[in-house]
Amino acid sequence: MRSVVGVMTGLLLVLAVAACGSEGTEPGAGAPDTTAPLDDRDSDSFIGLTVEAAAERAEAQERVWRVVREDGVDLIITMDFLADRLNFSVEDGVVVDAVTDEEMASDEDGSASYVGLTIEDASARADGEGRPWRIVHQDGEDLAVTDDYSPDRLNFSVEDGIVIAAVTDAEMVES
Repeated sequence: MRSVVGVMTGLLLVLAVAACGSEGTEPGAGAPDTTAPLDDRDSDSFIGLTVEAAAERAEAQERVWRVVREDGVDLIITMDFLADRLNFSVEDGVVVDAVTDEEMASDEDGSASYVGLTIEDASARADGEGRPWRIVHQDGEDLAVTDDYSPDRLNFSVEDGIVIAAVTDAEMVES
């Protein structure tokens, strides 16, 4: 039931964002330049835009997009793979990170390749590779974790037994 409620909440958020009109963000002193041409397909060109402006740009490029993280909270997402789909992380209504599914799948340390696996398969794979791992978020709840730093340790977010996000401690420090 919790998954259905989460999915419905996510869908309502997307519909609400899509229904809102916006002038976009104007570049200013210290603000990112948001005047990149609409046909600029570089995912970084979406950073600094309001969600509404980013959605307009994505739709003008006929690209699928979604918000995957909002104000520090990972949202429930589908596990399908669309290479050119844009995944936005949003803080206070502004896109702070934008990557395609393909970019997420080609991360250097391979942590994103755990996404979509069952926690049993992900943990067995990590153990087989000799990589430390832990679950930091499960079924909508943040779990208590130690505050030590292990750069290669994998931190899994799990929903209904499926890994929905995987980052190393080093990636967490960088962001």
